[in-house]
Amino acid sequence: MPYGLQLLSNLVCTALAPTLLVKAPLLLVALSPLLRHLLLTSSSVPTVPFVVTGMISMLVVDPFMYLVGRDYGREALDWLYLRMGKGARSLKKIERWFQKAGPWVVFALPTNSFVCALAGVERMRLRRFIGANLAGTLTTLLTIRYFGEQLKEPIDRLLAFIGTYRVHFTIGAIVVVLLMSLGNRDEGEPPPKGEDERPESPG
Repeated sequence: MPYGLQLLSNLVCTALAPTLLVKAPLLLVALSPLLRHLLLTSSSVPTVPFVVTGMISMLVVDPFMYLVGRDYGREALDWLYLRMGKGARSLKKIERWFQKAGPWVVFALPTNSFVCALAGVERMRLRRFIGANLAGTLTTLLTIRYFGEQLKEPIDRLLAFIGTYRVHFTIGAIVVVLLMSLGNRDEGEPPPKGEDERPESPG
């Protein structure tokens, strides 16, 4: 399941981030395009590879989550609510915003799995979803790139510091990720396919 593979990739790359940031920043962008990773690699990866690789890695799961929402209906959102735990309140707000301005929510939060699933649940037209998703992802990457260039000196100093103590930071990151993983072992699997058969909406 692409969503599960992405979660696993993010965990592994977070554990190895101190090493990847110094030795293979583009690989980190490809395997784990989290905002913090993108910002920290923005000053060490050329613009074109940064944008192209970032676009591909950020977009790979989104169509899948859209289809999950379309096919599983409300049960897919309920599963995501359960996975969020205490953070589910923010999902409620996103859902309310989506009812008012769905395409703009997709544009503003293009790689948010809940938003992509919600677009499928609400039967947003596929072309509209893809357009908003692509535009939002590109805007996000260019914005991160801009701030990365503005913060190049402090980022470079931070990377130099991480490089000096790379082994220590990597060991520490691995321990933290293992502890976090143990705390999240109760995460479940996607719900069985539901019977939600809403008509396609023009939104």
